[in-house]
Amino acid sequence: MNNVHPISKAAEIIGIDESKLEAPAKRYGALRIVAGSLKYIDVDRFNEGVAAELQAKVEQAERRSKSKGTSGRQIGLLRARTERAPSLIASKEGAITAARKLVEEAANAYEKSRAKKTLKDLEEGLKRLRDNFAKDTAELSRILNEDDES
Repeated sequence: MNNVHPISKAAEIIGIDESKLEAPAKRYGALRIVAGSLKYIDVDRFNEGVAAELQAKVEQAERRSKSKGTSGRQIGLLRARTERAPSLIASKEGAITAARKLVEEAANAYEKSRAKKTLKDLEEGLKRLRDNFAKDTAELSRILNEDDES
């Protein structure tokens, strides 16, 4: 209990702004309020709280890298993209069919040109989707084959 100081002195010792000290001190259980308004900080307890939080963050990062690794996250992302791609491609193909119908049924040249532009954009989007799907599938199988070999 001999490292308990008024909040202004504790802020000086710890090296942070007094206005930013109260919330973390309260979180670490280092804030002492006397007579309803006098605030004191247990500097040792505050430092222990900071150290414990840093240690927890380091351990969390270590656990994450052990369980997933860099390729683990990539595998999850690629699996999600390859599972979702067929439905996206199908919906894009449906939109292209509707756009072709709009081109045929356009009442004037302006509507026809707008419909053609929309159709062209949709077809380019479909091509990108198919290309990305092929790349993602190839990348996923390459990563899975590397994991099987090791």
